[in-house]
Amino acid sequence: MKGSYLFDAPYPYIEVLEKQKGLITLSLVSKQSFVKVLREVIGIEQRYIETEYQLYLYETKIVTPTITFPLSSILDVSYRKTTEKYGTLYLHTNQGVFPYNVCSHPEEFITSLKRLKGID
Repeated sequence: MKGSYLFDAPYPYIEVLEKQKGLITLSLVSKQSFVKVLREVIGIEQRYIETEYQLYLYETKIVTPTITFPLSSILDVSYRKTTEKYGTLYLHTNQGVFPYNVCSHPEEFITSLKRLKGID
């Protein structure tokens, strides 16, 4: 069999790749939780629904629930505190900037990514 496989989709993203002599497993370097907030209006009632997801950083890529970024496409990463509850993690890629709302400071994720990319 060729290619890559995801087990227990959508999480955790355990990827197994075929090499010339056997299989290897890519190890997880870091992960960062983020939330998507959906505003729902029914009649005169309005409520906000938060759903938590994960960004997974591997040695060669970042995996999100909707897109996979090869590390070669990542140009930079930044973070900005936006409200008392949330901050925004920005992935700067050759496809544009992708924002992710985070509840905790992504220092470990950013440090790990910059170390892998050689960004200072």
